[in-house]
Amino acid sequence: LMSLLLLFFLAYRYYKIRKNLMIDTLTSVYKKQYLEEFFNRHSIDDYQAMLIDIDEFKEVNKKFGYHAGDMVIKQFTEVLLSLLPSTAVIVRVGGTEFLVLSPKEKGTVEVQAQKVFDGLKEKKYF
Repeated sequence: LMSLLLLFFLAYRYYKIRKNLMIDTLTSVYKKQYLEEFFNRHSIDDYQAMLIDIDEFKEVNKKFGYHAGDMVIKQFTEVLLSLLPSTAVIVRVGGTEFLVLSPKEKGTVEVQAQKVFDGLKEKKYF
């Protein structure tokens, strides 16, 4: 019984450590460390990529503070998730930079980029 409890505890700790290494705590999307694992499991030829950056974000932090900036990043990510196919993978590669990997069979990257642009443009963050 003790060995079973120890095994459960170790598995749980492994899961928590791995999650902290791979998932961004603010946005709940993947961190850039996940990319190596992703491309070890998937062919790059099956995916298309978009790099999205929030323009003039430093002004948000200056004017409203870092807490407000974090709220904007979180809302931005939520909107992004709602606009993309469920099979898309979002990776936060920098402070306000996000890489979107989407299977090619889900439509062209141009169509998805336009949908994301239109959806993000409509959102009011403050």
